[in-house]
Amino acid sequence: DLFADVGQYFTERGLLRVLVDAGAVVGMLGVVPRSDEVIELRKIYLAPAARGAGHGGRLLREALAHARALGARKVSLQSSTKLTEALGMYAKAGFRHVEAATRSCTCDVSMELAL
Repeated sequence: DLFADVGQYFTERGLLRVLVDAGAVVGMLGVVPRSDEVIELRKIYLAPAARGAGHGGRLLREALAHARALGARKVSLQSSTKLTEALGMYAKAGFRHVEAATRSCTCDVSMELAL
């Protein structure tokens, strides 16, 4: 298994995992419950050398599996229009653009996926 549990992320129901390939950390994933029904995908990161090998999809599937295991009905995320490959991956997985009441200063895109 390429995933290593790092621990909880913000709450006991949060998830923080790293993706390890050949002994090196090449990616990470952070998921935070916002309510019993909404899980926020807070972090997906891949090292540049690890991109294009399907690792992003693995991280996203791991996040969605965690959300489903918690009984969530929706996954939300914030991203940037600069991250075109990531936005394409989210759209392919079924995420849709939504208006958000608030966004972080570096994110100009909000998306949601109904589970």
